[in-house]
Amino acid sequence: MPQTKPIVSIENVVASASVDQ
Repeated sequence: MPQTKPIVSIENVVASASVDQ
């Protein structure tokens, strides 16, 4: 499931931005 890796990366960035705000 290679698609799971990029998806997790994107979610990680979104979570980081949410915490930043």
